[in-house]
Amino acid sequence: MERRSQSFKLQELRAKTDRDLSVIIDRELDLALFFASLDETKDGAADLLRARMQISLAEAAKLLAGVENLDERRRLRAKLQQLREDLDRLSVPLRARTAYS
Repeated sequence: MERRSQSFKLQELRAKTDRDLSVIIDRELDLALFFASLDETKDGAADLLRARMQISLAEAAKLLAGVENLDERRRLRAKLQQLREDLDRLSVPLRARTAYS
């Protein structure tokens, strides 16, 4: 009986850890996506925004492997992909983007 109780407690702890990890990844990605939405035309801001987005992307990608819940991992992976696309879009010089808009 005590083994079941310990096993159940470990499962609860793992579920809480998984939720906490998802929250951390979510916040990191939200922050990076916020930076992607800022006006990068200000002097020097573009490089700083891209650098911060790259840090957030790397952190989130590293932590994602620890999320055991498959649905949550898929959701976060999609958000991570959105950030990668935003970062790729921001890597194109502003003049080239506005020329094709």
